[in-house]
Amino acid sequence: MSMPTKRNRDISEYASTASSSNTDDTQIPPVTDATQIPSVNESSDVDFDAGPSSKRPKLQQSIKDSFEEIISYATKSCEKAKKIDNAILYFICKDSQPFSVVDNEGFQYLLKVTAPHYKIPSRSTITRWIDDKYDVLSTMLKIKISNVEHVTLTSDIWSDMQMRSFLDVTAHFGVGTEFQSITLGVYPLDERHTSEYIARDLRRTCNDWGFGNDQVSMVVTDNGPNMVRAVEIAFEKRKHLSCFAHTLNLVAQHSLQIEEVQNLIRFLELTNSISDILISNKTAPAMLTGLELNIAASLLDLLRPLEAATKEVSAYKYCTSSK
Repeated sequence: MSMPTKRNRDISEYASTASSSNTDDTQIPPVTDATQIPSVNESSDVDFDAGPSSKRPKLQQSIKDSFEEIISYATKSCEKAKKIDNAILYFICKDSQPFSVVDNEGFQYLLKVTAPHYKIPSRSTITRWIDDKYDVLSTMLKIKISNVEHVTLTSDIWSDMQMRSFLDVTAHFGVGTEFQSITLGVYPLDERHTSEYIARDLRRTCNDWGFGNDQVSMVVTDNGPNMVRAVEIAFEKRKHLSCFAHTLNLVAQHSLQIEEVQNLIRFLELTNSISDILISNKTAPAMLTGLELNIAASLLDLLRPLEAATKEVSAYKYCTSSK
């Protein structure tokens, strides 16, 4: 089962900027912003009124109209079919669904109910559409970035549930008064996370998207020595900026290293196992003292400013470094 990564995220983030037209199943459906897809409540084909007085007789289609609708779906010349094609692409890319979702019984049943004459594209067709759509949208994005004077990059290493490591690179820039963020790449890390290895992927990102080091005004990463050194190798030392949110998180994590706090966290993690023991034990554990309760309340007051600051710098619609 293939899981969409880099190309899917690029398409879903940049989908609202492109348009195209199709005449057959081999072409790519036009990209539509999710906000342009009408909600169920806006549909004139569905009546949610439950009262018997609200029921209206349905007009039956003529045989000619029925056949024309079936033929239009089959030839993909129907505008509604194109919208469904695009909605499936958007669904897969936006929600990081596997391409095989079109083979799932539940998904097929959903479309059978909502659009019984629609021909669901195969997994190979979806793969071809997404690859071609990525090529089109990436070309458009390269043109847009080439006209931007300054670009800020953010990069981080993260692991999925299978403990596979990836390097994420995101570009942030302004177009007029609009602030935009685009994921440029998600690269699997198959070697040791050395600074030279990471710097190679950072340089590759710039080369792939057609902008030079002079356009990169700043690169934001965590405080890891390998990330800091990688930015120095790929760009310059003065272009590195430590992530303030990561630094705040380190402060909070450091406070949790207190032995009493660690014991409390461990107790909460083993609550289910401990509950069985406590039920069978007639002697209750010692209660928290008044001093310990006061310390716990003070700890909450101490951590609240960190929570507020973390939320403030985690925004993406404005430049957080100017706060």
